Amino acid sequence: MSNDIPEREIYIVIDPQRVRHTSLDAAILLAERLKAGINARLISDELLREVARLPFTTEIVTASGEERELASASLDQLQRQKSALIADFLEQRVRPRKVSFRMEETSEHFSFQVVLERRRDLFLPAVKKTRRRTGMAQGGAPLQAVQWVYDNCQASDRCFLLLQDLVAAGLTRRILVYGNKAIPSRIISALSESGARVYWISTADTGELLRKLQSGTDADLMLLPASFTVDLGEAALRELNRQSEAPILVVG
Repeated sequence: MSNDIPEREIYIVIDPQRVRHTSLDAAILLAERLKAGINARLISDELLREVARLPFTTEIVTASGEERELASASLDQLQRQKSALIADFLEQRVRPRKVSFRMEETSEHFSFQVVLERRRDLFLPAVKKTRRRTGMAQGGAPLQAVQWVYDNCQASDRCFLLLQDLVAAGLTRRILVYGNKAIPSRIISALSESGARVYWISTADTGELLRKLQSGTDADLMLLPASFTVDLGEAALRELNRQSEAPILVVG
């Protein structure tokens, strides 16, 4: 784990109880392309710890059906074990790619806005289970398809530059562009000329856009400009993350 803080960092908000470890590979791949470090924030379940401190609180072991006392010390130990597993996983993955990373525990109520207001990149690992094999698992292009929300703002331009780099490096070949505003033809042309298949998916409003994003189950990454997520709101962004099979990168 590196102590050097790079100029650009991708913040990864990780819930140790729910994270799909394989989706973290996409974050490391993106950090390498962006020449960025990784700042992993592990979310601690403070509410569950408070419950454990109450008298007569018990838990039921799923495997045996045994009922036993729920102790906050046991929860702390479990949290440390899961944190160590995630740290080891990241350490093994970043070393060959020479990506620096640091990790710290934070509150369950960690605000995404703190990151986005500083124009940092925010990565939300996938939590929804899927039976589909990702591009990373199948070989070939690691990101089989990328969903990109275009909103004609400056952050969308930065998304476009990242997509160009991913296509040029052979890391993705299919881009699904969603939006309520028409995307300039020069952007579609540039991505197509780089070798990508680009599909424009027009939506009437934000509600329809979110429904279509969630139904796109074959994507390995969802790319959102920070300007879009600020308008969307943090609660809706968290819900989108819970309902989507693809991890989300918010580009600041």
